[in-house]
Amino acid sequence: MENKKIPAKLYLCATPIGNLEDITLRCLRILRGAAAVYCEDTRNTLKLMNHFEIKKTLISCHEHNEEQRANEIAERVRGGEAIAFVSDAGMPGVSDPGSRLVRFFVENNLQFEVLPGANAVLTAWVMSGLPTESLYFCGFIPRSGAERSEAVERIKNSEATVVLYESPHRVAATFADFSELFPNRECALVREITKTFEQVIRGTAAELAARFAESEPKGECVIVISPCDNNIAADNTKLRETVGILLNAGIGAIVQDLWDLNRSYESAVHALDYRFFFPHQNVFDGREALGHDLSATDFSDSREEELIRLLCKKDVSAIDSWFQDFSRWLTENFRTKSFTFIQIYSLLGRILKFFYELNLDTHDLEAKILYVYNHLEEFHTTEELCGWLNELCRLLCRKLDSSLNDYHQKLCESVTSYIDENYASNTLCLNDIASEANVSPAYLSALFKKKQGVSISDYITTQRINAACRYLTATNMTLKEISMKCGYANQYYFSTSFKKKMNVTPSAYRDTQTSKS
Repeated sequence: MENKKIPAKLYLCATPIGNLEDITLRCLRILRGAAAVYCEDTRNTLKLMNHFEIKKTLISCHEHNEEQRANEIAERVRGGEAIAFVSDAGMPGVSDPGSRLVRFFVENNLQFEVLPGANAVLTAWVMSGLPTESLYFCGFIPRSGAERSEAVERIKNSEATVVLYESPHRVAATFADFSELFPNRECALVREITKTFEQVIRGTAAELAARFAESEPKGECVIVISPCDNNIAADNTKLRETVGILLNAGIGAIVQDLWDLNRSYESAVHALDYRFFFPHQNVFDGREALGHDLSATDFSDSREEELIRLLCKKDVSAIDSWFQDFSRWLTENFRTKSFTFIQIYSLLGRILKFFYELNLDTHDLEAKILYVYNHLEEFHTTEELCGWLNELCRLLCRKLDSSLNDYHQKLCESVTSYIDENYASNTLCLNDIASEANVSPAYLSALFKKKQGVSISDYITTQRINAACRYLTATNMTLKEISMKCGYANQYYFSTSFKKKMNVTPSAYRDTQTSKS
């Protein structure tokens, strides 16, 4: 039976995560009626389509080409086609391709529809038997480094049940991390959901760490963790709302002797400095060796130069990304404010040098930078400090727009004045003019054309022909004399240029002007 035509829009279709019987009738109808099916992996989707005897054109759309495909899909929808999109399994956009596609359609006011269906997150959440009042979904947490540490800390302090995806090869390491921070939290590992060997393994973080240290699980894994059993985060919220302060705790080093308690106290106080690097954390353990030692490598000069290049291009989006990387680098490499501030001083100095090289009016910006030089200690976190620096660079970009416009206008005015004074020289050329202006020929050529609407060579020709017209009208000089006066090396080239510009020969132009007088 021929399928009924479905409306032109994008359809995000949830597909089974294991058991093919979990596909919805609506999803099958859309897949059969769509003009094409875009999918994460055509090989996986082909198996699904063959099972349900659906023959459609399959086009890959994955994390590496999703933005490119978004434009393509949008054009097809605008052209009146219904397009289906599926990931390998489950709901598109949930730790799978699809979210950027949806965002593109929202931003461009295009129609799309989400078809509900199988989903590993919700299924594992319910299967775990842990509280279902609130959910914190982490996707796949980072494998290593400061980002992983921060992710684990957020899980530790979560007041909602946590659900995350994990590779079976990393389950043991992940539960080992959990057992150190919250050994008694109730957890569940849900594996092979809806498949033949579906299984739920429950226990505390410490118990599951011990179990998986001996043998790793197989298949696709989802980890579920009970909410935290402390109320530090809630207490902090109440304290912030009531008296405007936050509660943070520093844990000192373990000592064997009562007389060494002062050393434990000092390490606890020092641990509180870690909040500068982890603003979303409330408990800091001075017993942990966080980050690298004090000899950590300086931020490379090339990265500072990269920032300067981005400032020159006024690429605000790229500058935002640069500061995100810089903040992450600070967190990964330093655990003392003093060494962090050394890097900030270096960066501020490079930005100031950039100001001076451009010879811009930057008194207001200099004042802001000098203030930071003298008040770095007032910043409480790396995020706050990098955010301020990012805003400074945004301000500089706006300043550059204004200053460069003035500079470009003055540069073009000086070039036109120079040509007006020197057009009679038959050696006048772009390279000489650029050298006089102290800029590159390519840069000057492009700028002049953009600002004046004509090329430099056309402007020179115009000035020379205008002068020739004056000589032809007001003097009895020969054409050879006039050509030399106007910067032409020979009479023939002069006559050719004149006719091309004025549509008459120099002689005919003179005759016309003479008859008028």
